[in-house]
Amino acid sequence: ARPGAVRAEQPHLAGVEQAARVIRAFRQSAAIEPTLPLVANAMDRYLTDFFEPEEFVTALLVDASDSSRVVLVSCGHQPALLRRSDGSLTLLEAPPGLPLGMGLPDGEPYRDLTVQWSPGDRLLLYTDGLSEARDRDGEFLSPLALGPSLSEAEVPEAMDAVLEAVA
Repeated sequence: ARPGAVRAEQPHLAGVEQAARVIRAFRQSAAIEPTLPLVANAMDRYLTDFFEPEEFVTALLVDASDSSRVVLVSCGHQPALLRRSDGSLTLLEAPPGLPLGMGLPDGEPYRDLTVQWSPGDRLLLYTDGLSEARDRDGEFLSPLALGPSLSEAEVPEAMDAVLEAVA
């Protein structure tokens, strides 16, 4: 192998390693912390020890274990899109929180947003790849524009429609 080829792989491997740390942080924290904000706090503490000063990760943590509500905690991530069974759309703006791994200032824990949940409601979580998508005219795609795509009767078809609308 050429030396340049090996160096080109190192950033990729470092990204995989950091992603594994984030998953590990979640699994460890979710197993012992009683609330989603405390899970985010524990994840931040854990990741801060591994991340360089310029490294961080955004996340939107969601607890859907109660069939009548969902709880969200934003760690610097884009809001989820809620499509109600009646077709109404809402961007769920959880209280803002710093990305994970930056080290929260003392006394500033993550905060949650609780939203009622009913049969037929759908929640779309997405990355910045969607929120930064642009059309041919350079206009950003609004997640709200995906509402009709989320209306498909079955979830797999709805996801196909979302992907088609983004493309």
